[in-house]
Amino acid sequence: MPSEGIDICNTAIAELKDRDPELFKGVEHVIFWDVTNGSGISVEEFKRQALKRCANLAKIRATMRPREFK
Repeated sequence: MPSEGIDICNTAIAELKDRDPELFKGVEHVIFWDVTNGSGISVEEFKRQALKRCANLAKIRATMRPREFK
């Protein structure tokens, strides 16, 4: 999806979250399953990879923070 399409999608989802939180949760669920089903990996593997990415991002953020406050 081109950048403009991603922006439009993100805006629409943010507006949906404010307008109808219950429907937003359903849409979020469908998007999650679409991504996991289309990735060719199991949900468990998807979760393991997500945890690993989060841990790596936390390490990167931790190394950047001291520079931000100098």
